[in-house]
Amino acid sequence: MPILSESSGVESLSKYFDYYQSKVKSRGANQRERNLRHMSRTFNRYFENTLNRHDCLLNGEKASLVFQDHSQSNNKDLSDDKYVVAPNDVPIQTGDYIEWLDSFWVVFTKEFKTIRTHQQVKIKEANELIKWIKADGTISNGGKGWPAYAQSQTLYTMGVVDTNYLQLPDSKVSLFLKDNEETRELKMNKRIFVGGRVYRTQYINRISRPGLLSFLLDEDTIGPNDNRELEIADYHLLGTPNESESENPTEPSHFEIKGETLPKIGRIYEYKVSGTNVTEWMFSHSLNENPFYTVKQDESSIQIQLKDDHRNIGEFLDVIAKTESGEYITLNTIIAAKF
Repeated sequence: MPILSESSGVESLSKYFDYYQSKVKSRGANQRERNLRHMSRTFNRYFENTLNRHDCLLNGEKASLVFQDHSQSNNKDLSDDKYVVAPNDVPIQTGDYIEWLDSFWVVFTKEFKTIRTHQQVKIKEANELIKWIKADGTISNGGKGWPAYAQSQTLYTMGVVDTNYLQLPDSKVSLFLKDNEETRELKMNKRIFVGGRVYRTQYINRISRPGLLSFLLDEDTIGPNDNRELEIADYHLLGTPNESESENPTEPSHFEIKGETLPKIGRIYEYKVSGTNVTEWMFSHSLNENPFYTVKQDESSIQIQLKDDHRNIGEFLDVIAKTESGEYITLNTIIAAKF
């Protein structure tokens, strides 16, 4: 019978110990880790076998993602918003573009998972292609333009702007566009085509959704320098800088809106501006229907009641006031749970 040396016995024990450690690491060092590993494996099995996993392009790169309907009942506006589910190793962030079903989709929000077994984001189908002439005379994004999500903010009534010649509909549009070096060229008073009409940027929000630029646009008239066929405003200026464009879109205002920044669903809130008259109150959001009712408003304040709809929790709602001097001021809020 062979006799094992002391060194060989130590090596044998070391191998068994290494095997034991690797087994513990694979299962988890404690019950909490074991539960997390179990949930991760459950998600991996779901991800590999689910019927709504599709191949797509994420920022131009091949990816495989799970697409889920936003609401099984589908709301009265027939919203086509989706949720996208992805493994943790997929680099997906707010503002990213997904090419799927011959359409571009914009990543609007990324959920902060308390149990980080996977990622989940909310996407909206891009309904506009925004083009403009850059300072060097070329068309944005190599001539292709940037996919964007546009939404009318003229929800109930349409105001009228008086000019020396005619009356124009004072419609307003909110626009959401990927935040990058090129899209940041869209400064205040920049003219762009949206839905076959020309609008002028009046407010830019770079804070609420990191990765996305949010614009509030006022309708403008189509001029002789605009190209209707290509839908590019100031096309014939060939990149000549527009003197009306502001280089300081985030210049601080002398006035501010005071009110609750975490308004709760089902409750009434008042937002007020002091020191100047407000000629118009507006609200910017990405929901398919207004998340509030207007209770009353005047030249200094507005009262709203948030709809008692849990689906709106976590959504951004920007309160915007236009002063008598034509200045836009804003307050960024996030809709919160009732309790």
